[in-house]
Amino acid sequence: MTATSTLFLSVFFWLLIYKKGPVAYDNALKHGVNNLVILGDILISRVQFISYHFQVVLWYGTVYLIFMWIYHDASSHWVYDVLDWTKPWAVPLYLPLPLLLFAAFMFWYALVALREWLGKHAHIVRP
Repeated sequence: MTATSTLFLSVFFWLLIYKKGPVAYDNALKHGVNNLVILGDILISRVQFISYHFQVVLWYGTVYLIFMWIYHDASSHWVYDVLDWTKPWAVPLYLPLPLLLFAAFMFWYALVALREWLGKHAHIVRP
């Protein structure tokens, strides 16, 4: 779930939130380096991505979205301005979010499948 959420939020940040200009150090770490660390972790570990685990990711995303609406109601502040319901592009932006979450999950799922396939078909020569 963490890998999928991190990839999704990084793409979301760089495409929709980031404005041209200098990149803050913490944003580079959260929305860039973090994905590289997760990539390394997935490649060298035996962590599995099982297809039906996507439902957990979808529930997590849904609960987080509901939390953002509650947060907005309580504070009158949007965590992400692009999801502000009063903006004309917000509603069309909400519709593909589950598909983008699924695409992020499938990226890691395919990478793990490739890792497993390479592991089975690698010919290790031992001295």
